[in-house]
Amino acid sequence: MSSGSSNTTTTVGAAESSPSPLVQINAATYLPLRLTTTNYVSWKLQFTSLFFGLDLMGFLDGSAMAPPTTLVVGTEHSPNPAYIRWKRQDQLILHGILASLTEAVIPLIASATSSSDAWIRLDRIFSKRSQSHIIHLKDKLSSIQRGTLQISDFLLQIKKLSDELSTLGDPLSDADLLIYCTRGLGPAFKEVIAEVFS
Repeated sequence: MSSGSSNTTTTVGAAESSPSPLVQINAATYLPLRLTTTNYVSWKLQFTSLFFGLDLMGFLDGSAMAPPTTLVVGTEHSPNPAYIRWKRQDQLILHGILASLTEAVIPLIASATSSSDAWIRLDRIFSKRSQSHIIHLKDKLSSIQRGTLQISDFLLQIKKLSDELSTLGDPLSDADLLIYCTRGLGPAFKEVIAEVFS
């Protein structure tokens, strides 16, 4: 994981090329959707697309490992500028994550010390919630009835639930969608339903 700083040393020979500038994340501009307790999948999508575009996903998934904290030049030990730069970038990303959370969510990762640590904690917390939400939505779909609703309103309710499942990463197949739609229409549409399934 990228959160741990390495206490190993590196012997330096030739000077490294000049690093690219640190990337600052303006959450208000680039991450307009703030994470609540119910919108994790949408929030994560906006975050990962931005960080993939900025080539910073390694900080979130832990693959951008921290360089050694110290350098050895001859017999001299000194702080590693690459580590300091890495740590600064990581903290700017952590700040971007924190700035994109609602006040209700911030306490869930308040003790995170790196962007990767915060990202992994959020994923663990909200992936479980997403799974239970998927089950809840499918239960609603299986029990939805047209009743006195207009056909268009009934189908709109099913579409909203279907879209929400897609957002959670569990889209309905066309066949499942057809089953949910026809199941809730009621006996007045028995002949139409029979035609659909013949």
